[in-house]
Amino acid sequence: MSKKKIIFLISSLGTGGAERQMVILLELLFKYNITPKVLTYYGTEKDYSVDFEIEKQSINNASFFLRYMNVFRVLSKEKPEIVLSYTWLPNLLSIFYSFFNRNVKVIISERNTTLKKTLLKKLLFFFYRFSDVIIVNSYSQTRYFEENNLELLPKIRTITNYIDISKYKFVIKEKKQIIKIAIFARYHPQKNILNFIEAVDLVNKKGYSSLVEFHWYGEFFILKSGKYSKNSLYYLQCNKKRELLNLKNLFFHNFETNVQERILCMDAICLPSFYEGFSNILSESICSCKPILASDVCDNPLFVKNNYNGFLFDPTSVDDMASAIENFICISDADYQLYQRNSRALAELLFSEKNFIESYLDVLNN
Repeated sequence: MSKKKIIFLISSLGTGGAERQMVILLELLFKYNITPKVLTYYGTEKDYSVDFEIEKQSINNASFFLRYMNVFRVLSKEKPEIVLSYTWLPNLLSIFYSFFNRNVKVIISERNTTLKKTLLKKLLFFFYRFSDVIIVNSYSQTRYFEENNLELLPKIRTITNYIDISKYKFVIKEKKQIIKIAIFARYHPQKNILNFIEAVDLVNKKGYSSLVEFHWYGEFFILKSGKYSKNSLYYLQCNKKRELLNLKNLFFHNFETNVQERILCMDAICLPSFYEGFSNILSESICSCKPILASDVCDNPLFVKNNYNGFLFDPTSVDDMASAIENFICISDADYQLYQRNSRALAELLFSEKNFIESYLDVLNN
């Protein structure tokens, strides 16, 4: 690839799956001597750790207006030939920048699954037509565009998330007396926490409370001052329900920076979301040989097969979710070890570094 000036635009390099994928992409491009500059506009204290040097500039203005004005100021000063953005707001910022700089190539990433055409989505996809390439990281979102936004199809490139399975430690474990199930997801209605709390309550009422612990890891969105932000309201609602039901085996933790090590401490990973893209956490979990309990939506069935390496459930049904958890608690020691091996086998089928990096190089080059 010729030496082009590339800026990656994202809110931060921490707290979520999209951010984690950008770190992975940066690391792979680094191997090819391609070193984009990263431009962020939130704090850096929660950035994922990396083993390579990133050229990075972070804008940390408290003022909403100044923050985004300074994004444009930096882009105008740097004059990149390519801007690659992750998540919807950076996507819009890069598109708006291109209105005044027609020589820039804008590559945006659609990182979630659209369920219905809201006014906001219609407006967002209207502006997406001004991008050069739209990278979609899930097959379910690609299908959505095929069915609802045919005019965008020429711009669509489906590149699912990548995980380097060689980096993931795994040990086939014996079943423990107390099973630990982890959920790594932000405290947000999409993640279906209120139904999950009810499912845990139902599992406990069936007599399993002493056999299983649930650990949820996600950003509290509580400000440094200790005050609550608007994004923390759902967390507070969930925590109040957890306390009212006196669920002593369900723990709410703040955002985990060392996800890989934390996964290894767990016996299974759960993701009860109403919808997902191509899930980062499920990708990493099967690489680490973890059985999976997940909602039967979008791309999740790529990562979990019923009675093979875990259980799928209807996220709208508390009973179905509780049954999936109960089924996992009750599997035999032999099946528990088999599920671990089967998860790793799925990971080896799904992930190819060659396909992933060649797809991105093709997008950056052409």
